[in-house]
Amino acid sequence: MAKPKQTTTRARQPAKTGEAAQRKRKGAAGEDGAKKRARKVEAGNDEAPETNDAHAVDVDNDASHANEGVADADPAEDHGAEMNGHQHTDEEVVATPTKSKPKKTKSTKQPAKSKPAAAPKKRKTRTLEDKQRENAPMNKAFYVETGEDWHATNVDFDELTELRAMWQLPAAAHVLWLLQQPLTLRACNTLLEYEAALLSPESSTLLEDVFTKLLLKKSERDCLAPGIGLKYEWWNKQLREYYLALYDKWYALLRKAGDKVPVTVSFLESSESEEDLSDSERDVELSDDEWLALDILKSRLEGLGAECPLQHQSFGELTVQQRCKILLNLCEAVVDDPANTDYIRQMEEDDLRNEPVGRDRAGNWFYFFPQFYQERRMYRVDVKTQEWTLWAKGDDAFRQMLTAMRAIRGRKLGGEQELIDHLEAIVEQIEEEAEVRAKQLEKATRKAILEAIPRKRSLRIQVKQIEQLEKQQEEVEAKKVMSQEEIAEMKRAEFLRKVEQDAERESREREREARRQAQEEQEREAAQAEREMRRLRRLEKEQHEEVLQQKLEEERKRQEEARKLRAMQRQGDELEFED
Repeated sequence: MAKPKQTTTRARQPAKTGEAAQRKRKGAAGEDGAKKRARKVEAGNDEAPETNDAHAVDVDNDASHANEGVADADPAEDHGAEMNGHQHTDEEVVATPTKSKPKKTKSTKQPAKSKPAAAPKKRKTRTLEDKQRENAPMNKAFYVETGEDWHATNVDFDELTELRAMWQLPAAAHVLWLLQQPLTLRACNTLLEYEAALLSPESSTLLEDVFTKLLLKKSERDCLAPGIGLKYEWWNKQLREYYLALYDKWYALLRKAGDKVPVTVSFLESSESEEDLSDSERDVELSDDEWLALDILKSRLEGLGAECPLQHQSFGELTVQQRCKILLNLCEAVVDDPANTDYIRQMEEDDLRNEPVGRDRAGNWFYFFPQFYQERRMYRVDVKTQEWTLWAKGDDAFRQMLTAMRAIRGRKLGGEQELIDHLEAIVEQIEEEAEVRAKQLEKATRKAILEAIPRKRSLRIQVKQIEQLEKQQEEVEAKKVMSQEEIAEMKRAEFLRKVEQDAERESREREREARRQAQEEQEREAAQAEREMRRLRRLEKEQHEEVLQQKLEEERKRQEEARKLRAMQRQGDELEFED
């Protein structure tokens, strides 16, 4: 295809001469102008067949406009040629470029090359397996334990796995979170701390604080500050005595009610005297309050087992599952205290109960605990096996879980969209916190850079001042730590002294009670002996009186017989006399 010729025209310019140039331009509209226009029209008609059909009309129009421009500009050019002493031809006039920007016409553009039509993309056929895979629910947890949180510790990961499969751990932590203020507990915002405490109870300061506050009375508890508790040896002993007393009371009520109890040595020794009682006699002896106490103890202690787990083992020797169950059991017992119940009633309903945030396509429920915000966790409860699984832990795991939930195709089921909404809110909060941390880091970096800029003062003096400030800060921190430790130790020693005094007072009271009971027993025995002696004397007297009565009766009988005999003799004598 031939390329159309580019037509350049000279812009209309005013004549640079005076009145003569104007008269010359007016007279140039005659024969020469008409001839030039005719030649231009013929030239445009000759070039038109060589161009594309689509641009033919544009080229003719452009050519006509160009000819008009040439006709208008020719008088001025002729006048200019005469002034310069030479005359241009028509072709030179047309080809001469102007100083002004040439007019762009449609014919000057390169015609666009037509692109071949793109072949339609072949749509991939979705098989049944593809549909099942896209609609399948999540079947793999988004968190795998790598041991990063347990660096430089002797943690048994099998026990950790068992502990994370128990719903009792977050339940107990939730109760302790609710009772922070009334129990004066230290704030704990991660479940990881409770896991570490239950895995190593002998050296855990968290369990010292928790079990000490759970086992003490309110008046004794107020003497200790949050985070301050007694050592493992003390609270382990108190915990054992507490549960042994509960089990003994439970066994006593069971024996009284005629139910079966575990066969233990202590039970056999205490139940030998009651083997001769019938079931009806035992049932009658229970009052309504005793039946209520029996039901409460049964519901509380059946979860720990029929026998007391602390009877022959310490808390640290139990399995991690038993430790967790004992912790939850003790927390539930403290919640039932009327003072704590009144405090909990004043809290918001959303804080009291953790409802599931949603469920997946398979019907599995998901639980999220917003109270432990420093270490976010999502738990899944299997709808078939009721198995409790740690499903997501950490910011990246929640992002991955949200992406996986969004990737599941198909219509959303009931509870599935609620789970996605909760995940979106959690991830949004994570992003906001990350943005805040980034700003804080940027601010700290900028401050460090500004502080690192050299000042006019000597570097040696600056280093010396920094060393002095660091030394002073270390001394202040050391004094603060020492003072806190001393205060805690003083409070602990004072409380232990008070506990020892209470124990001594209780021991004296028990001894006094034992002496009183012994004296009462002696008095009872003496009174019993006196009563027995009086009874024997009374029996002897009665026997003596009975013997005397018998003798008198015999004497009376003899006298009666003698009287009868004399009467008979007298009658005989009278008869003889008459004869």
